[in-house]
Amino acid sequence: MHKKPLIFSIVCALLALGVYSALEYFEIRSETVWEGPSRKARMNAYLALERWLEKTGHPVQTVTKKSDESVFAQRKVFCVQASALDWTENTPAAIFSWIRDGGFLFLHWDTRTPENANTQKFLKTLGLRTQAAPETKDPQPQEGFPDFDRRFTLKPIKENPNRPRMLLRKDPGGHIRLAALPLGQGGIALGGEPLFMRSSNLKKAENARLAWELTGAKDSAGEGIVFIRAGIAKDTMYEAFSARGSLVFVIASALVLIITGFWTAIPAFGRPKIDQERPGRPLEERFLAEGSFLKKFGALDSYLDTYRKEIRLKSRLGSDKTPEALAGLLAPLCGMDEKTIREALSSRRGVKFREFIKQRKILKTLWESL
Repeated sequence: MHKKPLIFSIVCALLALGVYSALEYFEIRSETVWEGPSRKARMNAYLALERWLEKTGHPVQTVTKKSDESVFAQRKVFCVQASALDWTENTPAAIFSWIRDGGFLFLHWDTRTPENANTQKFLKTLGLRTQAAPETKDPQPQEGFPDFDRRFTLKPIKENPNRPRMLLRKDPGGHIRLAALPLGQGGIALGGEPLFMRSSNLKKAENARLAWELTGAKDSAGEGIVFIRAGIAKDTMYEAFSARGSLVFVIASALVLIITGFWTAIPAFGRPKIDQERPGRPLEERFLAEGSFLKKFGALDSYLDTYRKEIRLKSRLGSDKTPEALAGLLAPLCGMDEKTIREALSSRRGVKFREFIKQRKILKTLWESL
């Protein structure tokens, strides 16, 4: 019996035994692994709301830089963080004009909102003012009530006779947390930081309902919603790498590659010694080295023939001249014996190395003399 079929049978038997053992003794089951939120979700507390609006046909645009009243030009629904607006003297008038033309604005205050004359003028025109809310003994959210920013509370200005009719939403403690009022064809809502819009709070029905009332429900034409807020981190190269793998391993691999490159380029012990430039070998030695190389491959005669051809061309006596005729013409010019020149210009095969050296010297002298 041959060895190859026996070895093949043994391997097949071992593989079959391994498969049987795996099916018999190992169990494959699914395991749920909980992962934390992505960096984009950590940096944008309102990411879930934005994706919700996108999936329901309401395009979302997020503006994270300081903006002026010129942004109120195209869209009809805005959610604006007050401190992200550049409040100038013309800002209140521009906002009121945009709202009366059919726009809806949800303006939420925050700790960075500048209480300058323009913001006070804007609130006074609406018949409202803001104030810090008193501390409550129960900081936990109330059941059945949206999560509002408890740092702020709104107060109507009673002495304003032209105040529009407002819809006020109060918490169980009687503090006004949200005020909404119509203006012309549009409307405006004001409040503190919209905690009810945060991704972690949208699972509560009251928060989701109020968030939808102030965003998607107002965008009946599907023109989209603009969020103007500060503190939203843009996508970075770090996030792009993290989405495809661990950046730590990328950095570690790059460092190993750099160190390896330096290790191969720089000597391990001390500074490299500066080598002095060595002068080249004399021309005579170089010709001898070439001759040794040509001797190895039996090309000494070809080397000399190249010299002879160049001498004929340089002498301008014509390539058809015989060595005897050339020797007679070149002897007076070079000061050499005519016989010696004739022997050097005659082509021969099987030149010995010593003879090659002598003939090369003669040919070299003829070349230089011409």
